[in-house]
Amino acid sequence: LGNLIENAVHHAGTGARIRVSCGPAGGGDQGGAADGPEDDGGAWLCVEDSGPGIAEPDRAGLFDRFRRGPRSSADGAGLGLAIVASVAQRLGAAITLGRSDGPGGLGGLRVDLRFPPIRPAARFTMLRDEAEEKLKHASLAATR
Repeated sequence: LGNLIENAVHHAGTGARIRVSCGPAGGGDQGGAADGPEDDGGAWLCVEDSGPGIAEPDRAGLFDRFRRGPRSSADGAGLGLAIVASVAQRLGAAITLGRSDGPGGLGGLRVDLRFPPIRPAARFTMLRDEAEEKLKHASLAATR
């Protein structure tokens, strides 16, 4: 979320508006997507801005590391969306880039994330695996 907001602040331009919204799948606005999934225990997150946006043909490679939009004048390494895409993939979320248009739209870029439901056992397994991996790296570092 931090990377998405930081990208919006840096690339939308001075005086731009930024909107962050979220909710349960099937629970209302769906981030503006009328055809969103039914309530399956998942969730959605949307970050949109009133900046110049990104033309559809230029969006495809923006999840690649060190890739920046063609009109980008802000400082940065081009890692923000790559990090977001990596985290989304790890969580099993779908991420899309679009235009914030339609009723109430801001006119700039729109980033939508759709998260699958997390079952308590799956969450526990994910956290356990992360903890074991960190312990393994810490043990290797301590033995050097």
